[in-house]
Amino acid sequence: MSESPITEAFLVVPCIVVQCSGGCCDPFGPGGPPHFETVDEAIAVLRDEAWVFVGKLAWCPSCAAKADCGVTGHQWDEWADDAVEGLPCKQRTCGHCAEQEYEPPLRELQVLIQMREIGWGGDDETR
Repeated sequence: MSESPITEAFLVVPCIVVQCSGGCCDPFGPGGPPHFETVDEAIAVLRDEAWVFVGKLAWCPSCAAKADCGVTGHQWDEWADDAVEGLPCKQRTCGHCAEQEYEPPLRELQVLIQMREIGWGGDDETR
């Protein structure tokens, strides 16, 4: 049995693809991960894009910033007035890792939203 002529158009080439050690599922977005010929090339290129490499681990910029904040603490912006689904609150963002914090906390705001959706009015007698 002869091979199909189309198989001559395909070339198998080994490549290096980097995965984030921080647990994020898609640090490269819709374009998918870039392919590299060597590990050294991957490290050199991705370091220029703010990836962090330590030992056998590699962190994308987002996961690296979150890990850094976990060790050194967040760099919070000032509190700002905000609203979550029409409920007034305050919100601030970490200028380093972009984590957000709400006052009242988001979990409490979610409970208030659910209570509003089921029609609980929260009048003075039931508080």
